[in-house]
Amino acid sequence: MMRYSKKEIFSIPNILSYIRLALIPIFVHVYLNVESALFHLVSTCILAFASISDFLDGKIARTFNMVTDLGKILDPIADKIYQFTLAAVLMYHYPLMGIVIAIMAIEDAMLLFFGYYVYARYQRHIPQAKMPGKIASAVYFVFTIFLAAFDLSHSLISTMMIAVMTLLMAYACMSYSLELFHYYREGRALRNGES
Repeated sequence: MMRYSKKEIFSIPNILSYIRLALIPIFVHVYLNVESALFHLVSTCILAFASISDFLDGKIARTFNMVTDLGKILDPIADKIYQFTLAAVLMYHYPLMGIVIAIMAIEDAMLLFFGYYVYARYQRHIPQAKMPGKIASAVYFVFTIFLAAFDLSHSLISTMMIAVMTLLMAYACMSYSLELFHYYREGRALRNGES
């Protein structure tokens, strides 16, 4: 069983990830029980803080040499739980968010299963988030803040926002799948050359 030092567990980037995880049920409760402009403001502030913390934890970890093994596991898990929960909650007012959830599920399943297979067999993996994924995530966080802050249900602008998120996430998913397939072919070619 892997053990982590107190310095790792209580590093600033990891604390930000803990806070982001803790904010998820609070956001869900506040958003689904909105009864006033104040509650809208509170839920939007929670969402904005969680989104900013996602950017800050990685930035702080890299800038101040606080990258830890725990953080490499914790940060993406916090991100995925946060993204999936946010999309699921927004489906309450925006049913088309179900398409976004489907694409996220396909991408994560591909990275988990095919990515693990490629890594286990050929020791090849995507080292970090690529630009299409970063752009898709940034747009996702900005647009979902607007969707949560204002009642845009049944409006053209909400449909356009969800369509843009869908296209960007689909492109990022395709980009990751092509890169994984490239690593798969490269690893297989090297293995066949050695045999």
